[in-house]
Amino acid sequence: MLLAGDQMAEIEISFGGETRYLNELLFDILETNSVQDGTTKEIPGGASLTLRPMEMRKVAAYPAIITMALSFGVGVGSSLVAAYIYNKLQKHRGKEIRSLINRREIHITKSGLVKIIEEQIEREEKK
Repeated sequence: MLLAGDQMAEIEISFGGETRYLNELLFDILETNSVQDGTTKEIPGGASLTLRPMEMRKVAAYPAIITMALSFGVGVGSSLVAAYIYNKLQKHRGKEIRSLINRREIHITKSGLVKIIEEQIEREEKK
């Protein structure tokens, strides 16, 4: 599925949990040793992840939340994008990290990510 012209689709991906686990995940996903709001990582498949401001809460379920914007456009390889994110998450299995897509808690799978990306592209094409 392709978006016309310069149309960009965006999905909000958030991870909630203990700060130390989220920091490890964040550095692994962005493949860098230094991050700040707005740090962007071009990922395989023609997409990018951009770090949004970190949120800290006084709530047991999500003491900290990191949010990234997954942006993609024409010719995105949804299966490559999904594989990149999924593989990074697999390195952190067993840690108390919750995943949210567009503010809904989900269990992330490769096929589920592909479906979410393709659905977002369809929504953007209808605009």
